[in-house]
Amino acid sequence: MLYKKKSEPSLTDELFRNPTAEYRSAPFWAWNSKLEKEELLWQIEEFKKMGFGGAHMHVRAGMETKYLSDEFMDLIKSCTEKFKKEDMLSYLYDEDKWPSGFAGGYVTKTKKYRAHSVKFTETKFESAVDMKTALQTGEPCLLAVYDIVICDDGKVSANRIGENDTANGKKRYAYFMTAEDNDGFNGQSYVDTLSPEAIKKFVSVTHEKYKKVVGDEFGKTINTIFTDEPQFTAKLPLSSAKSDKDGVIPYTEKFGEEFLKVNKYDILDKLPDLFYETGTEKKTRYDFYNLITGMFANAFSETIGKWCDENGINLTGHMMQEDNLEIQTRWIGEAMRHYKYFGIPGIDLLSDNLHFTTAKQCQSAVHQYGKEGMLSELYGVTDWTYDFRGYKFQGDWQAALGVTLRVPHLSWVSMKGSAKRDYPASISYQSPWYKEYSYLEDHFARLNTALTRGKPVVKVAVVHSIETCWLYDGTNENTTLKRRQLDDRFLSLTNWLLYNAIDFDFVSEAELATIKTDFTNGFTVGEMTYDAVVLPALETIRKTTLNALIKYKENDGRIVVLDSVPERLDGAVSAETGTLYEIAKIIPYDESSVVEELKDLKTVSIYNYDGNPTDNLIYAERADGNDEWVFIAHGKKFKDGWECKNVPHDQPIVIKVKTDKSPVLYDTLSGEKYIIPFDRENGEVVIKWSLYNSDSLLFKFTDTPEGKDITEDPLYALKIKSFPDRMEHQHYYGIREEDVVFYEREEDNALILDECVYSYDGGEFRPKKYVLHMTADAKNDFGYPSMDCQPWAIKAEKPKHKITVKYDFYSETAFAGACLATEDYKRSLIKVNGKRLVKKPTGYFVDKSCIKLALPKFKKGLNTVEITMPFGARDNFEPVYITGDFNVKLEGVRKTIINKTEKIGYGDITAQGMPFYGGNIKYKTEFTAKEAGRYCITASCYSGALIKVYIDGEYKGRIVFSPYELVTELSEGKHEIIYEFFGNRNNCSGSIHNTNTNRLWVGPYHWYTKGAEFSFEYVLSPIGITASPIIEKIDD
Repeated sequence: MLYKKKSEPSLTDELFRNPTAEYRSAPFWAWNSKLEKEELLWQIEEFKKMGFGGAHMHVRAGMETKYLSDEFMDLIKSCTEKFKKEDMLSYLYDEDKWPSGFAGGYVTKTKKYRAHSVKFTETKFESAVDMKTALQTGEPCLLAVYDIVICDDGKVSANRIGENDTANGKKRYAYFMTAEDNDGFNGQSYVDTLSPEAIKKFVSVTHEKYKKVVGDEFGKTINTIFTDEPQFTAKLPLSSAKSDKDGVIPYTEKFGEEFLKVNKYDILDKLPDLFYETGTEKKTRYDFYNLITGMFANAFSETIGKWCDENGINLTGHMMQEDNLEIQTRWIGEAMRHYKYFGIPGIDLLSDNLHFTTAKQCQSAVHQYGKEGMLSELYGVTDWTYDFRGYKFQGDWQAALGVTLRVPHLSWVSMKGSAKRDYPASISYQSPWYKEYSYLEDHFARLNTALTRGKPVVKVAVVHSIETCWLYDGTNENTTLKRRQLDDRFLSLTNWLLYNAIDFDFVSEAELATIKTDFTNGFTVGEMTYDAVVLPALETIRKTTLNALIKYKENDGRIVVLDSVPERLDGAVSAETGTLYEIAKIIPYDESSVVEELKDLKTVSIYNYDGNPTDNLIYAERADGNDEWVFIAHGKKFKDGWECKNVPHDQPIVIKVKTDKSPVLYDTLSGEKYIIPFDRENGEVVIKWSLYNSDSLLFKFTDTPEGKDITEDPLYALKIKSFPDRMEHQHYYGIREEDVVFYEREEDNALILDECVYSYDGGEFRPKKYVLHMTADAKNDFGYPSMDCQPWAIKAEKPKHKITVKYDFYSETAFAGACLATEDYKRSLIKVNGKRLVKKPTGYFVDKSCIKLALPKFKKGLNTVEITMPFGARDNFEPVYITGDFNVKLEGVRKTIINKTEKIGYGDITAQGMPFYGGNIKYKTEFTAKEAGRYCITASCYSGALIKVYIDGEYKGRIVFSPYELVTELSEGKHEIIYEFFGNRNNCSGSIHNTNTNRLWVGPYHWYTKGAEFSFEYVLSPIGITASPIIEKIDD
C-alpha cells in the first residue's frame, strides 16, 4: 500500500503541514545520456529540495548507457538505495522510451513477438508466405480475397472469393502483416500486445530483471512500476468506399480462431464490414472491437498486473490515446477495460488542455475497484514558457478529478544533444526557478494528505458510450460526422455535470458484467453505490447491462435515458431493448434537462454572488469517518471574459454543502488551518468566498473544528478580500517615477550561435544552415540512423567523417572575459578568429554537459568561431553560446555584443540587451514610505515563473498567483526593494526559429521545421517584469 497513513483515525496537523514522500509527486526522471552515478545521486538530493517524493527512473532519447545492462541495473540499485537513505521513494519504469512492451528491442528481435495487423489492400503481394513462415520471417501472409462492388445506394457488396477468382468489382486482399524495423524502436519494432506469450517474454526480460536487482525493496522503497502507452496497431480506415488506399486493422496470430469460438462466425468472411457500410457492418464491428479489446486487456494489462500483484508491487502508468471515443476505439478499444489490473491506475494529460473525460474514466474505475490512488503524467509538451500558474491550474483540476500521484513531465538528467528538445521544460536544475518549485509541491502534497482519505461521495452513474462508437468506425466519408456527434455529446455531458457540481462516475458495460454488483439498495458497482443511472443516447446496450437495470428498477431504481433508447442488444437489433421505455425516464439530451433532472442529488452547490450557478469550478467530496472533505478547483483557466492571466479577477461565490458539521479551511499553500465564518440554511452550510484566478479551496467539515480564526489574521484576511467586493487600499503610492532601475543578472548573459556555414571532411564550405538542419542532413548524407534511434543501440565505431562549422557574430567593443559554452569540447578543434583556442574549462552553462571555455578578447567588428569535430552515427552538432557580462543587440539575424548597461526598465528584456538570456534577474529600487504601517506590493505583470521580494536585505515573500500581492510592514523612510525575477530557458534553448507561435503542443520536431514555419530570424518570447510594481499603504 502506498498511502498507509490514510487509515489513521484523522489527518494530523504535522502530516498536513509536512507531508511525507508518498504524498509528493515523482517526476519522469529522463535518463538520457551517458549515466554517471555521482551525478544521479546529486540530482536525487536536488529533487528532495524541490519537494519531490521520489522519481521515475525513465529511459529517454539520448541514453548512451546500454539499457538493462549490468551497468544500468547497478545504477537503478544505487539510486534506489539513495532514495531510501533520503526517505524518498524509488519509482520504476518498464521500457526504453515508449510505448511499453518491446524492451528496447530485445523482445521484438523475435519476429513472432512483433506487432501484427491485417492490411486490406488492392495490391497483390507476390512474396506472400504461409502463417508459420510469416511468424518466423516477418513476411506477409495472405488471409483472404474479396470482391468489392459499390452499389447505387452507396453501400458496398463484399464477398469473399478465391485468390484466382475473377471479381465483379474491385479485388481486395487481406494480408497478415508484421511490423517492420524502425529507428524509433532501436532498429526493431513494437510488440504484439494481443499475444500473452509476447508479453510474458517482455515481463521476463524487464520485470524479472528489476526483481532480481531491487526486488527486496518491492512494497517498501519501490511501490510501483510504470507502463507507458501500450496499444495495439491502430485502425487505419478508408476515406471512402471508392478509395484505392490501404486500410489496416489490429490483428494477431490467434485472433481468427478466438473470434470464431466467441462469435460463431469467421471474421475473415465479414472483414470488409470493418471498412465499408454493407448493411451488416455494425454487428461485425461490435464483435471485432469487443474481442480485440478484451484480448489486449488480458494479454497486456492482466499479464503484467498479475505479475505485479504476485510480487508485491503496483502496476501503474497509462494507456495510449485515452481521450475521446474515436481515438480510444482505434488505438485501444476501451480504456476502462484495463484499470482493474492496475494497482494505481493512471492517465496521460499532457499539454495545457482540459481532458475531463480521460480523468473521469480512470477515476471511476479507481472508485469502483477501491484503488488507493490515481496517477497522472502531466505538464509535458507545455514548453519552457509554461509557468507556476499553469502548473497549479493543471494540478488542481486533476486533483479534483482523482489524481493523487502526479508525475511531472519531465526532469532531464542532461541536456546533451537531442535530449534538450525532448519536450521541455526540464523540471530540474536546468530551470532557473527549480529551487522555488517546492512551493508548488508542498501545496499538492498537502492536498493529497486529505484527498487520499475516506471514500468518495458520488451519486450518479453514467453508462459509458464507447461501444456505440464501435458501430461507426467505417469510412470517413460515411461515419466521421456520426463519430464527431458521439464525441461532442460524450464531452458535453461530462462538462454539464461537472460544471454544475453533479459529480458522477462512468460505468463500463464490460466491467459491469464481471465486477461485484448489488441492486437492492441503489445501483452498486464494486465499491460504489449510486442513486441514479444515466444512459446517454446509447445505440447498443449489453444484455448484462439491461438485466442489471431491470433488477435495479425492481427495487425502485432511478434510470434516466437521454434522447433515445438503444435499438441494439450486444450490437444486434433487438426488440428486448424496448423494456427501457417502461423502466426509464426519457429526457432531452441538453444541459438544462440533465441538470434539472439530477439536481436533487447534489451535495455541493456553487453559485456566483448574483445567484447564477458557476460554470468554471469543479469539486471533489470525500467522507472520512465522521468528517467530510470538499475540494474546489478551477475547471477553466480563465472565467469567460477574463482571459489575461496578468489581470487579477475576483470571483465572489457562495458555496452550499449539505452537512450539519462546521467548516475548517485547510490552506494548502501555507500549511495552516483556519476557522471561517459561515451560515446555516435549510440543512446546508453556506460559505461566502472570493476566488482569484489561481485559487483552490480545501475544506474539512467536522464536529470539532480547530484552527486559527481567519478574522483575526489581517494578512490572510487581506488575501481573501472582503465579500463581495475586494477591499480598497488607501493612500496609493507608485514607483513609476523611475524610468529605469539598477539590475543584476544571476548568471552570464548569452549570445547564441546556431546558424553556420559548414564543410564535410575538409571540403568547401557550404551555404549557411541552421545547425540542427545541418546535423539531420549530415546523418542522412552519411547513411546514419536517425535521431530516433538510441545511442546505446548504435554500434560504437570510430567516426569516419569530420564536419567543420563556422559561426560569426559582431562586437562593438574589444570585450575581454567571455566564454564559449559548448558540448563535446574535448573532441573538438576550436578556432576563434582563425586562431586555435587553448581550451580552459571555467564551469558550465545551464547544463553540466555544456562547458564554458575561456575566450580571448574579441576584436571590434566581425568575429568567427570555427569548430571541427569527428562525426559518427552517435554524434550531433548543437548550438553554442558566447557568455559573459555584456549585452547583446539583435537586428534580424545579426547579433552584436555591446557593453552592459547599468539600468533597465520594466518591460520585455529581449529588447534591452538580453534577447537570449534565460536566467534570473534582480531589479533593485528604492521606496520612501511617508508613514509607518502595512503596505501592499502588487506585481501583476510578469512573464516568467515568479517574483521574490526583499526589503532592506530581508526576504519578505513570493508573488506568484493572482492577485499578485504581498503585504508587509514598513517603517517611515527610505527602503531598498529588490524584486528577484525568475525566468525560463525558452529564448536560449527553445524552438526560436519556429514561426508557428500558436501551438499548444511542443515536441522535438518543433526544432526542425522548414518552409513557412522556419526563419533564420529569431522568434522570441517576452520575459521579465513587464510593468512596474505598485506599492499601496493599507489603512488599518
